[in-house]
Amino acid sequence: MIFVTGGGANCLAKPGQASPWQANDHSRIRLIAARGIPYQGRLVMAAALEIVLDDGWKTYWRTPGDGLAPSFEWNDSENLKDAAVLWPAPKRFSNPGGSLAYGYEGRLVLPIVIAPLEERKPVRLRLHVGYGVCADICIPAEAELELEIPPSAGGHFREDIAAALERVPKRQARGVYCPHRVITVKRRAVNGRPALLVKTAFDERAAGLVLLAEGPGGFELPVPERQPRSSRGRAHYILDFQAAQTVEALKGQILILTTVADQGSCETDWRVE
Repeated sequence: MIFVTGGGANCLAKPGQASPWQANDHSRIRLIAARGIPYQGRLVMAAALEIVLDDGWKTYWRTPGDGLAPSFEWNDSENLKDAAVLWPAPKRFSNPGGSLAYGYEGRLVLPIVIAPLEERKPVRLRLHVGYGVCADICIPAEAELELEIPPSAGGHFREDIAAALERVPKRQARGVYCPHRVITVKRRAVNGRPALLVKTAFDERAAGLVLLAEGPGGFELPVPERQPRSSRGRAHYILDFQAAQTVEALKGQILILTTVADQGSCETDWRVE
């Protein structure tokens, strides 16, 4: 993969619902925000990082594979207790040379749930963000974005941010509808090689099935490959490792598994036995 340098001038926002757009190579980026957005049974304050990409270009998920993971720094923000970046399920891309990456194309609205220190006061977000913009080459990009969220509820971007929150994978749990869900994870030998075998269940109406697997502490996992033969309503994925000791190192560790389908996505933490 080829990397070239890119960037743009700083843009500081006026108080309101959106920061000014900042133009970078093959993308433009801004912050949007609103209060009183329904999320997990409560009303929250939320922002979102909106990135619009040129045709044929993409940006990356939190665990990007062969790509550039985004970075976020909120150090100079005011009245900010926490900013939790949430991630819609990404697409899988094939890079030149055959490597794989996970990310987004077109327009990305990346929701951020905001916890203020004091509820009745404005929150001023100051974000330094780094992200990759890639096609046949990858361009590291940066932006300095600033936005004040007033204490009043509502906002012009409330529906956009609420829709983005709906695209974040739900936590797999009893009573939560998951059209594609994990049922077992086992260490196995497959064709004489160490592997993890992940079995999932899916509704027969569901299509576009993908499994995403993230290891602990940046531990890089093989790409889960769906096996062609499975029983009805079941899918089997193999994570094929190079060495047995690599699989042994995962014993007792927690994996983050995201099950994707066209009808919705779910995420679960799974301890390897």
